[in-house]
Amino acid sequence: MTHKKEPKSKFRLRNALNELMEKQHFTQISVNDICAQAYVGRSTFYEHFQDKYDLLMYSLNTFYEELSSHLENETDVRRIELVLEAIKLQSQFLKRLLRSDLNHEVNQIIRKVWNDKIESRVQEGSHLDEFSIRFAAGGVVFMILRWIETDCDEPVEDFAKALNDIFKRLEH
Repeated sequence: MTHKKEPKSKFRLRNALNELMEKQHFTQISVNDICAQAYVGRSTFYEHFQDKYDLLMYSLNTFYEELSSHLENETDVRRIELVLEAIKLQSQFLKRLLRSDLNHEVNQIIRKVWNDKIESRVQEGSHLDEFSIRFAAGGVVFMILRWIETDCDEPVEDFAKALNDIFKRLEH
């Protein structure tokens, strides 16, 4: 599904990266591989992205934004469940990213994207200082990454309730 107003070439590049990640580690994928898979030229790639890391960041942000746009009318727990279900569907892709040769860099990208989103969620109704908000967001991201690494073994409903309880405690 293309993101609102997303050029087709960007959509194809994003999908190409996802498809390639099903077969090989992120570090083994080149810009040429992505372009060939997407049927676009390198110049088109560089019109949109600085490098494959930029494309990865864009892909993770787009995934989160697409998911968030469907959550506005849901309850807090149901929203978290839907996020976790979407993550679970992408868990093999995410696990390959986390296990890549550049695990540290990839991990930092995922943490940055998700931390920013979770920090803004926590700030909405919280009285906490900035340090505490970052600490809490980092903890939630760590829990989600650990859940992915353990093949999402905790049932979505239970994990969503636990995360929702954490968010509620942070808001008071």
